[in-house]
Amino acid sequence: LGQEHLAESRVQPALPKMDEVGPGPIWHMIGRVQSNKVRKIVGRFSWIHSVDQTELLERIHRVVVETDVATPRVLLQVNVTGEEEKAGFAPDAVAAALAHATALPSIDVVGLMTMARLESDPETARVAFRALRELLEEANREAWYRTPLAHLSMGMSGDLEVAVEEGATLVRVGSALFESV
Repeated sequence: LGQEHLAESRVQPALPKMDEVGPGPIWHMIGRVQSNKVRKIVGRFSWIHSVDQTELLERIHRVVVETDVATPRVLLQVNVTGEEEKAGFAPDAVAAALAHATALPSIDVVGLMTMARLESDPETARVAFRALRELLEEANREAWYRTPLAHLSMGMSGDLEVAVEEGATLVRVGSALFESV
């Protein structure tokens, strides 16, 4: 249907879909990445939105080096809401994570990702989205990474307008596309 970018949140259901669709789309892994699934992701997904720990950065780096595949674009997941059930770096740990990533030549961090609280009013997500944008701006101003970060992955079908207003460059709209089918 002309879509150039497709995303999946889980590896196992993604791989057969990728094979069925064939070459062409750029695939994004938007779900939590388990260390034991990195070999299945690297080389298949061009973007990984949900890198939530430095150990995962190291694992991705090692697999890229060992397999000699294209370096995926990585976004660090940040838990700006502080919810215990959500993964991600604490905002005050992002500078150290980016410094760590700078030392890994096969890692290409291009931005930050967050998940806002699930609320019925999309306006409640604005605080989280604004906090992530401000964190990215600070990272670029203070040169926490070897290159400027360009992307903010935030917002889903129910709050994407607010996310875009706050600077999102990547939004997840799966339910808007598939729940009406």
